[in-house]
Amino acid sequence: MVFIAPMMVVVGGTVTTSGDAALMYEKNVGGLPIVDEDTRIKGIITEEDFVRSCRGMDTGLIVESFMSPNVVTAPAQTTIEKMTRMIIQKGFRRMPVVQDGVLMGMVTASDIMKYMGSGEAFEKVVTGDIGEVMNQPIKSLIKRSLITIEKKMDLGQAARKMIDNEIGSMPVMDRGSLAGILTERDFVRALAENRGILP
Repeated sequence: MVFIAPMMVVVGGTVTTSGDAALMYEKNVGGLPIVDEDTRIKGIITEEDFVRSCRGMDTGLIVESFMSPNVVTAPAQTTIEKMTRMIIQKGFRRMPVVQDGVLMGMVTASDIMKYMGSGEAFEKVVTGDIGEVMNQPIKSLIKRSLITIEKKMDLGQAARKMIDNEIGSMPVMDRGSLAGILTERDFVRALAENRGILP
């Protein structure tokens, strides 16, 4: 049974992975609260849960079929302020960062929030002008190694790589060039469109 309240979608009763993926995809939400018959929240299903459910499976589905091929990138010298505006305006959670046509890494909205909330941001203030914090190049926020996948990889193997590295997206490569991006949301779409993969 599904209850739809204003601005909220919840799942009640029997939970089915494929049905919940379809509901999340249809309603464009990143998680579904699970409620009992008294509408008390008992848990939540998230996009990451769908990635975990595919981890290591041979799904018969390839990354290329579900990745976003039109990737917006940010030059490495883009300021944190400009990147923040781009993410907000475009509704992105992350963006690949490139320098001289070479993919350097990914920066997420969470990376920017962590930077702003950490002492690191305030160490950048020399003159007392907070603008100095936001004028730093975005490449300074790239902290982890770049983890990529190939476009012909099975979604199950891509899920394993995503979960094992505790990341929510990966650049998709084709012969060394950026071909797309695969996110947790893409797994929700894949499962919504291919209901026979999971129970």
